[in-house]
Amino acid sequence: MGFATGKFCTVPTSCGALPGVTRAVVFEICQTLGLPMNERVVKTGALRNSEGIFITQSVLGIVPVAAFDGEAVARSPLVEHISRAYCGMLAQP
Repeated sequence: MGFATGKFCTVPTSCGALPGVTRAVVFEICQTLGLPMNERVVKTGALRNSEGIFITQSVLGIVPVAAFDGEAVARSPLVEHISRAYCGMLAQP
């Protein structure tokens, strides 16, 4: 999953992305925060040019990607924002 010009983008499940619980929560968070979402095939060049890249995993939650294809990936304020919202949801009783 990644961001480009303020738009959240992820690969559709029809292309191999797993329809996980954490992925669904990220969709919900983006909708709540008013962040535009897009499911499409993401090419390598688009990932290199994205504002931030992260993966989701049920045990670890939202994990920012530090490097892609041997090059450092900048920390994205949008990824941090979603991560904080995710942690906030987990902390609710």
